[in-house]
Amino acid sequence: MKTKLLTTAVLLTLGLAGQAQAEDVPCDTLPGLYAATGHLSFTNQKDLDALQGKVTEAMDKTAEGKTCDATQKLRDYESKLLNLLGATKPKVEEVYPGTLACISMALDMNIDESCDAAGDPPRGKGPKK
Repeated sequence: MKTKLLTTAVLLTLGLAGQAQAEDVPCDTLPGLYAATGHLSFTNQKDLDALQGKVTEAMDKTAEGKTCDATQKLRDYESKLLNLLGATKPKVEEVYPGTLACISMALDMNIDESCDAAGDPPRGKGPKK
């Protein structure tokens, strides 16, 4: 929960999170997150490739039933994106209004907070029951 609020707060503080979203981006899915990432403009193509790679890895881990591993990939994505946005000279720009809000929503919908709880299970095992 803390991370969700932090991400949203940072995006809003930077003045980048709009209300609209690109019509073709389903904000609550990992494929939507992948697509939304492609709607951003990066100063370095490697950053786009790295972020989309993290989403692909998260999709793979989810398909394998490794929820906590997928969550870690999304946390890595989130951290990298926030670093790019918060750089002295930002290295990413929003091309379509609302893209960053869409990304924030996708992260909120797909990060499993139970993986952050005390006693986090070994990666790949999912939350303790």
